[in-house]
Amino acid sequence: MKKKLVLLAAVLAVAILASWAPPADAVGYCSVSYCSTHPEGTCGCPPGTDRFGHTAFCGNWNQVGGCWLE
Repeated sequence: MKKKLVLLAAVLAVAILASWAPPADAVGYCSVSYCSTHPEGTCGCPPGTDRFGHTAFCGNWNQVGGCWLE
């Protein structure tokens, strides 16, 4: 019985700690519309770019050094 209470307390503690964590923001593909709402953020290079799937900054995603190699 005591082991069950300890296990239940541990599960409850993990649930409480998880509820205090800030919500995660989904990171979208780099685009004009996404970066206009996240100007200082990062985004994933979209399909069709040289670096598809890599992370880039919204400020330079559509330039060489962002999602493009040249």
